[in-house]
Amino acid sequence: MSNHSQGLRKQIAAANAAPAEAVEKMIAESLTQDGEFHSILNGEMLGFVLRKVFYTLVAEQKVAQFELPIVHNVSEMNVAIVGHEARIAATVHIHQPIIAFIKFRYTLENDPKTPKLLRLKNNKLDVEEVTRAFDVPAKVALKVLGVEKIARNELSNPNAIIARTLPPQLQPHGFGGKIERVELEFTADDSLEVLLAC
Repeated sequence: MSNHSQGLRKQIAAANAAPAEAVEKMIAESLTQDGEFHSILNGEMLGFVLRKVFYTLVAEQKVAQFELPIVHNVSEMNVAIVGHEARIAATVHIHQPIIAFIKFRYTLENDPKTPKLLRLKNNKLDVEEVTRAFDVPAKVALKVLGVEKIARNELSNPNAIIARTLPPQLQPHGFGGKIERVELEFTADDSLEVLLAC
């Protein structure tokens, strides 16, 4: 990867990290001192966390077991918690090795069969892939990657995504352990109750 690409990647990572930093610091301190974090998040705070989660998920992707040198950012993350569910609109902008926008629209809800677990409402996920006109390599690359399949697989267990992607984000704030328990539940006051324990 070129120096320009590495610099761009660092700049984008820092921009994605900034809004979530206060929340991550609060979580890391609570887990380190008490072994658990219990709080209520509003839609804006949840959006900060989900922006980092999306950024991390895209960075993790591999094709045929090879890591992809993806330079990307999350250019949109809108979260509205209403009536025991969260309506989410997110856009991932891929800068390299292709140029594309991937737009996600979905709703998370409480799983009626499993308390404190979230699920994809009606198993519905809208994914729109936008590339430049006649950019056949980008269209082929997205098809090979299978964006919708990856997203649907990840969203099949939002609690597990948090458990996997959050600890590395907490390391700069002094937390070096694993998150063993994640409980998430939308409440009547349009918030998300969160319990994390190590």
